[in-house]
Amino acid sequence: MNLPRSCAAAGCPEVVVGTPRCPKHTVSNAMRKGSRNRKVAAQMKAQQPWCSSCGSPGTAANPLTIDHIIPLSRGGTNARENKCVLCYRCNRAKSDAVSAIAPIVTIEDDGPGLVIA
Repeated sequence: MNLPRSCAAAGCPEVVVGTPRCPKHTVSNAMRKGSRNRKVAAQMKAQQPWCSSCGSPGTAANPLTIDHIIPLSRGGTNARENKCVLCYRCNRAKSDAVSAIAPIVTIEDDGPGLVIA
């Protein structure tokens, strides 16, 4: 039997039964899980708006995706150094193979010349 109680969010006057938070303060697991990965993916796609394999730009029919160079199923990690930008077709063609594609190289303007970090 669940008793009515106040929402667990600080200062919220809503009364809830069976859940710790009211609908206004509930965040679904889908929204919570992977938000950092989505931000990193957006940064990588902004930094390199083309496929690392075939060089095509992202389109609605063939969007850019983030691929693991060494797949997680083969011992790879979620580290940014193990990810690259591929178009949907190249990502599907690669499947779970280990890629020879190099990760994105960051180029920083360091005064008179360019430094590759």
